[in-house]
Amino acid sequence: YVHKLWAKFTHLFFAGVILAYAIKNFQLYTSTYYTTTPVKQPGIYLLIIFSVISFAVAMLPDMKFPKNK
Repeated sequence: YVHKLWAKFTHLFFAGVILAYAIKNFQLYTSTYYTTTPVKQPGIYLLIIFSVISFAVAMLPDMKFPKNK
């Protein structure tokens, strides 16, 4: 029981870190610097989409715990 609970929280923590890192990279690689505007490729959008999906999956686990009596 305790190991499954810790796995749930660990998964949520790492999904949050990955989402924050993806947002940071999106902002870093798509922003204009000096006079250069980079071309946004589909991969940068996939990075955001998949990290949001990963975070959503971490938020909604299908875990059943036994009830203590």
